[in-house]
Amino acid sequence: MLATTGPPPVGPGWAVEFKWDGVRALVEIRDGAVRLVSRNGNDVTAGYPELVAALPVDRDLVLDGEIVALAADGRPDFGLLQHRMHVRAPGAPLLAQVPVQLYLFDVLSVDGTPVVEEAYDARRERLTGLGIAGGRVSVTPSFTDVTPAQGLDVARDHRLEGIVAKRRTSRYLPGRRSESWVKTALFHAQEVVLAGWTAGRGNRGKTLGALLMGAYDGGTLRYLGNVGSGFSEAALTRLLAQLRPLVRADSPFDEEVPREYTRGVTWVEPRLVGEVEYRTLTHDGRLRHTVWRGLRPDRDPGEITVPGAAHPPEPPAGRKGSWAVGGREVALTNLDKELFPGITKRELVDYYARVSRHLLPYLAGRPVNLHRFPDGIDAPGFWQKELPAHAPDWVRTWENPDAEPGESRRYAVVDSTATLVWMANHAAVELHPWTSSAARPDEPDWALVDIDPGPDTDFDDVLVLARLHRTALAHLGVEGRPTVTGQRGVQIRIPVRPGYRFAETRGWVERLSKAVGRTVPELVSWEWHTDRRDGRIRLDYTQNARNRTLVAPFSPRPRPGAPVCVPIEWDELDDPALRPDRWTLHTVLERLESAGDPLRALIGHEQELPRL
Repeated sequence: MLATTGPPPVGPGWAVEFKWDGVRALVEIRDGAVRLVSRNGNDVTAGYPELVAALPVDRDLVLDGEIVALAADGRPDFGLLQHRMHVRAPGAPLLAQVPVQLYLFDVLSVDGTPVVEEAYDARRERLTGLGIAGGRVSVTPSFTDVTPAQGLDVARDHRLEGIVAKRRTSRYLPGRRSESWVKTALFHAQEVVLAGWTAGRGNRGKTLGALLMGAYDGGTLRYLGNVGSGFSEAALTRLLAQLRPLVRADSPFDEEVPREYTRGVTWVEPRLVGEVEYRTLTHDGRLRHTVWRGLRPDRDPGEITVPGAAHPPEPPAGRKGSWAVGGREVALTNLDKELFPGITKRELVDYYARVSRHLLPYLAGRPVNLHRFPDGIDAPGFWQKELPAHAPDWVRTWENPDAEPGESRRYAVVDSTATLVWMANHAAVELHPWTSSAARPDEPDWALVDIDPGPDTDFDDVLVLARLHRTALAHLGVEGRPTVTGQRGVQIRIPVRPGYRFAETRGWVERLSKAVGRTVPELVSWEWHTDRRDGRIRLDYTQNARNRTLVAPFSPRPRPGAPVCVPIEWDELDDPALRPDRWTLHTVLERLESAGDPLRALIGHEQELPRL
C-alpha cells in the first residue's frame, strides 16, 4: 500500500507516524524462514543478513516496513544506506561499517490468516502485540493524540524526513496508492529517471559532470533538468559502470531538450531511477538547485511521474494548431474565441491542462456528462452525455448496458490530461462526473448534500445551513467536506464504502438534511419547483441517484469571470471573505499551491454511514 503526497490532513481520525528515509521492504516469515522483498518485487534477503537473524521465526507473518541506515547522531541517512543497497552479499567489514535497522509499521498476515481487511487501529494492536521489537527490529511509533500538523513540527524539530498520516479506519490495500495514507516531507524530493550524462571537467574529467533527469507524464518522458552535485567519488564510479551498458544514439525524451543542457551528452536507455533533493520547481517543470541523493533500485522507471506542479507548455499561439499533451496530439481550433466575457477558449484549454492533476482524481473511472457552450456562455449551452463518433480513439469510453432506446449509451471516462484538453477544445465548460464508477454504476462512492439557494436567498443563509450540517456530521463522527459551487450554493461530499445503493445514500441524506432543516424551518423549502419555494433554500437529497450529478471540484461554471467549484475546510465557512464564486480559473491554482485540496484525502475513504 502506498501513500499519496500532500499537506498534513486536518480533522479527526488520523494516526501519525514518522517518515523513515530508507527503502521499503515486505517481510515474509514462513515455515521458519525469512524473506525480504523490495517494493518492486526483488528478493533482497541476502543483502541484509543481520535483519534476517534478528527476526523471530516461530510464527508465519507478513509485515511491512522500512530498512534504514542510521548516522552517528541516530538519524536516518539515505546516503549511508546507498553503500548497502547494491551489495547482494555484504562482508563483515561492510556490515560493521553500515549497520541497518528495520522499522516495522504494518502487519498483513498472522499465522496464515490475512488481516488486511482490518482497520489500521486493529492492525497496529496486532503488530505491537507480536513482541518482535528488539535489537535491529523496531516498531515505528504511532501517535493518535496529536494532529498531523503537530507531528510534522516534531519531525522538523528532530530533523527527520517528515510524517505519514494514516486514517485510523483504513484497510490495507496491497499495491494501491490511497488517500487514506498521506505523506508530508520536510524537504522537496523527487525520484527521477536517468536519461544521460554530460562529460566531466577538471577533477571529474574521468567520470561525469551531470546527469540528465526525466519523469513520465502519462506515457511521455519529460525533461526535468540536470543534477551535478552531491556525488561522492565512489558514487560517480558506480554510476558510470551502470550507465555505460545502457548507451544509445539518440535522446530518450519525448520532447526537445534545450541545447545548452546537452553539450557533450551521452544518452542512455531510461532504465535507472535515482533520487534528488531540490529547492524550487520552475513554471516549466524544471528542478532547480538539485542535489543527488542516490540510486533507487527499488523503483521501476515507469512509476516515476513528473512533479505535481509541472504542466504542458502554453497552447499554440495561433488560432489553431496541434498540442502535444501527455504523449497525445490534440487538435485545437478557434483558440481566440471568447467563451466567457474577456476569457478565450485558449485560457480554458490552458486551465484544464494546468489543473488536471487536481481535477482528474474526481473524474477517473467515472462516466462524465459535459455542459458545452460552443458559442460562449452568453448563448444557450447544451448537455452532452453521448460521446460523439468523432472523438479520438484514445478517449476512454464506457457503454451503459442499461440504456433504453433513445438514451445515451456511450460515455466518456476522463482519465488523462489530453482528454481534458480535447473536451475544453469542444467548449466543455462544466464537467459533471457520476457519483458511481463505470465498474459499479449502481453503487455510489459519495453521498451528496446540495444546499440549493432560492432566488431570494443570500449567501449568509446558505452558510447557516452548511454550518448546521458541519455540526451534525461531527456529532455523528462522519467525514465530509464542503465545496463552494462557483455559483450561489454550497455542496457537501461524504465518502461511503463500497456496497451502498443509491436508494440507501439518498435516504440517509434525506434524513440528515430534514433533521437539519427542522432547526431553521424559516430558511428551508422541500418543494421541487423553484417558483413554489417562496424564495427559500432547498436541501436537495435527490441528487443521490444514478446519472444525477453535481459539478466536479475545480470545474469552471458558466458565469462571467469563470468561477470555479472549490473544496474548502470546514472552518473556512466562518471566513467573512468567503463567497461561493470566490475563486476563478485564473486564481484557483494559487489557492491550491498555498492551501491544497482538503477533499482529496477523502477520495476512496470507505466510510460506514451510521443509522439515523
